[in-house]
Amino acid sequence: MPSIKIAGKINAQQHMHATVLRYVIEVARLGSIRKAGAALNVASSGINRQILRLEDELGVRIFERTPDGVRPTEAGKLILTHAAQTLQNFEKLRPQISNVRDLRAGHISITSIDSLTFRILPEIIEQFATIHPGVTVTVRQAAADDVVQIVDEGYADIGFTFEYFERQSVRPVKLISSPRGLVVSPDHPLAGRQSVTLEECLQYRLVKHYDPNGKHIFLDEIATRESREINAFMFTNSTVLAKKMIAQGRGVGVYIKHGLIDELAEGVLKFIPIDHPNLSAHRLGIFIPANRFIDSIDRKFVDIAEEVFTKYA
Repeated sequence: MPSIKIAGKINAQQHMHATVLRYVIEVARLGSIRKAGAALNVASSGINRQILRLEDELGVRIFERTPDGVRPTEAGKLILTHAAQTLQNFEKLRPQISNVRDLRAGHISITSIDSLTFRILPEIIEQFATIHPGVTVTVRQAAADDVVQIVDEGYADIGFTFEYFERQSVRPVKLISSPRGLVVSPDHPLAGRQSVTLEECLQYRLVKHYDPNGKHIFLDEIATRESREINAFMFTNSTVLAKKMIAQGRGVGVYIKHGLIDELAEGVLKFIPIDHPNLSAHRLGIFIPANRFIDSIDRKFVDIAEEVFTKYA
């Protein structure tokens, strides 16, 4: 089910509804529109207009007007019961709205490519949860091009995927530099290089990303456009398996550094920048639906995400 957010403000129609209900309750309590106006510090003519408008909308009289004042009709008594319950429930809602606004409560739903679930997302969530322990989090792993679809359909508030999957209905609130590079074992012939060309990469057998749905494969597009041949050792959509095969020296891979943080720190794998305009300019996007503004919970999560990504740039 799509996650539901409680807005921090009531819209104008809801505000008007709450206001007229208060007028109805106060008029009934005091038995006089004039006295209600004085008690509420509102012009009695304004209160009268609101009540007349509500009566016209409902098609019933709420109050009987008498020389001595007003008294509720049978329909008016029903409305008074509704008004009392509605305002009571609204008052109970106020602290909940305040909690969401102040990030003491709420929920955030995330969808992400799998390579960010090893170190990046756990660190983002850990920092976020430390500051805002009352906010719960859902994380769904998805294929790169499925991430934007999940955000678009409302099943996630925020999506982490590659920039080139942007669509009109989903927009990035942050773009992060995340070049693709050659990933090799420590004893590979290219392991000591500062950079390599794509031609040099393709001289070795690849552990290659494979989308079981046959969807968008970034490296294939470049190879086709430049008339280059890819010689693959293994096809997999599992980043865990790909990293293990590369570490064993079974092949090389073309991946982003953000999915290899622990292995690079431990010296299990080596990441070498590829001197290629498309690969070196590669970026990740943090996406939200294009038709809404980012709220306080999502904004804080994105800010923390940017700090963590920058740390591992």
